[in-house]
Amino acid sequence: MTIYRVQASGWANLDDEVQAFKREYEAGTVIEKRPDDALFPGGNKDRIWQRKVRLLLTGQFNIVTLEVIQSLQPGKGYASKALSWLTQLADKHQVILDTQPHAFGDTPDQMNSAELEQWYVKFGFVQTSIRRGQVSMRRVPQ
Repeated sequence: MTIYRVQASGWANLDDEVQAFKREYEAGTVIEKRPDDALFPGGNKDRIWQRKVRLLLTGQFNIVTLEVIQSLQPGKGYASKALSWLTQLADKHQVILDTQPHAFGDTPDQMNSAELEQWYVKFGFVQTSIRRGQVSMRRVPQ
């Protein structure tokens, strides 16, 4: 199982475009129900896209941050399809997407950090900074 995660912060102070993006994102995904939901103050925020990809997004002002994208069936292209859907949604609502790609684990079905960064580039993300070894990437609406 492939997991890409950074620290989550929630949704706050959203402009109209991000609110519209969030409504459509939530309509296109379902809340993931897990046995450990009680461990998440305020509830579990992870959502599932088409029963194939776990997503966690947060937003503030006019920026949406992709915190988690995790294929539930690695190697079948589902995370790419989910990211394509998210980027189309961001373009539709003129929303900026941010992420800090970080690969976890070292199994053959997982991308390493360099491969993961190149994967994001295919979807229009560009590197914006590197701090303490952590790459930040941004995608502006196209």
